[in-house]
Order: sequence, then structure tokens, then C-alpha cells
Amino acid sequence: MGSPITTYSLGLDKPIFLRNSDRVGIGVVAVSDQAGDLGYNTNRIGLSGSYIKLMGYQEIRIGLQAAYTIRSISKKLSFPEGFNKVTGEFDPALTEQEPLVKFSSGFFDLNLGLAWAGNFGTFRPEVGLAGFHLNGPKETFFAQSDKIPVKTVGHLSLKTFVTKLIFVDPNLLIVSQAGAKNLILGVNGGIKFRPNDLKLNNVWAGAGTRNGFTENSDAIILQLGIGIASFDFGASYDVNTSALGAGVTGNGTFEFSLIYTAPSTRLIKTKIDSERL
Repeated sequence: MGSPITTYSLGLDKPIFLRNSDRVGIGVVAVSDQAGDLGYNTNRIGLSGSYIKLMGYQEIRIGLQAAYTIRSISKKLSFPEGFNKVTGEFDPALTEQEPLVKFSSGFFDLNLGLAWAGNFGTFRPEVGLAGFHLNGPKETFFAQSDKIPVKTVGHLSLKTFVTKLIFVDPNLLIVSQAGAKNLILGVNGGIKFRPNDLKLNNVWAGAGTRNGFTENSDAIILQLGIGIASFDFGASYDVNTSALGAGVTGNGTFEFSLIYTAPSTRLIKTKIDSERL
């Protein structure tokens, strides 16, 4: 294996509070994925909108995202028929009959999600379902376009506070597309801190597994995070447990995230009791 697969992501979102305590959310996200030496790159930008309906100790969330994706492949890619058995090297002239008609493809995407969350004191469950490629976009590098299958993603979180400051969060994520399924099952645990001079808000850690339900073990996921002042930093490492581990000499994947949350500018009415003089 040569250069690793590298993904960069940058997002921005903002809540808008309504008078009835409901919220509207708007956001934008940009993703760039570079598949190492393969020359297969994906660049994507999406605009999102959401509405959160508050109903007592529960809320319903619905979100819609419109995105545009551009995927490209390198003109330097080698194909099996390009191998010259005489010289022992790849000869681009031998692959001129490869049916590639373009080296980049762009398409518009439409995604929709729905979620429910509850706040029952120490128990704060959440469940959601999302669909991607709902508009049936087509992409290809060949003369005939192929329709991208709908991808369905479901998640469940059972966050529970065992004390006022300590919580555990069993969770799962299921991804299904064109008959292929992926299951991520894990648990996180953390501690929240009372206001302190270090401005330390919380620390958490977790572990999980990723596989194809009953077979095809893929990875063990280890996570760690910390919240300080207005920043949240997270890191994770995927321990490769698949058959592909031999090709990367057992190396896994590092992921890092940094989130900044700006101070709220929402005005909150406060009643002050006082004697009339």
C-alpha cells in the first residue's frame, strides 16, 4: 500500500430559536476525500436545514440536505490489459480501448432524516433514520450512467446518567445500501464537571466494533474526547481486524475532530421579585 486514504471535513451550523421554543437549524458542510495513490477523489458540499419540534420532555427533529458531489479519477490509472508482458511494465497505449469517456463526474444529491429524542431525567434516549440519494442521482465514468442506490442509516442511543455527572451511552449505527449492510455497535462513558478554573467541561471515552452483522469483521474502534471552554476535541483509532489488515501491515485509521461552540446570544426572560416602594 502507498499513501493512505485521507478525508477532510469542515462544517458550520447555527440554531434559530422560535418564540414557541421550537428551533430551526441551518448548516453547510464540505468534505474532501482523497483515496491515496488510487487517484480516486471525492469533493462534496451540502446545505442543510432542520426543524426541531419541542413537545414537553420530547422533541421531533426533521432535516433536509441538498448536496453536490464531484468525483474524479486519475488519468494515470493502470488497468490489467495495460501490462506489457515483454517489458514487464505498464504501457498506457495498451489501455486506449478502455471504455472510459470522462475522468470526472458530478451529481446533485437529496438526503432526508427524521429523529426522536427524549429527556426523562437520568434517561435520555434517541433514535433516528435517514435516507441518502433519495432523488436517484446518476454517476459514471463510462458512456452509460449508473443510478446510485438509496442508502439507509439508522441510529440508536440509550444515554443514561448513573449519577448527576457520570453517564454511559450504549449506541448502535446501521448502514444499508444495495444489499450491503454495516453495523457499528459500541458504548461510551464520560464525566461532566462543575464550573472550575480550568474551564474543563467533560471527558469521555468509548469502544465499539464495526462489522457486516453476522460476518466480515472489520474493525475495533477506540475513542477519547475532552471538552474545554468552548472547544470539544475528539480522537479515535480503528484497529483493523479484517482480512485486508495484511495489506496494510496491521495499521488502522486515525480520526480527529475539533468543534467550537460559540456562546449563545439567545435572550432569556427572567422574572425578578421585588417590593414596590
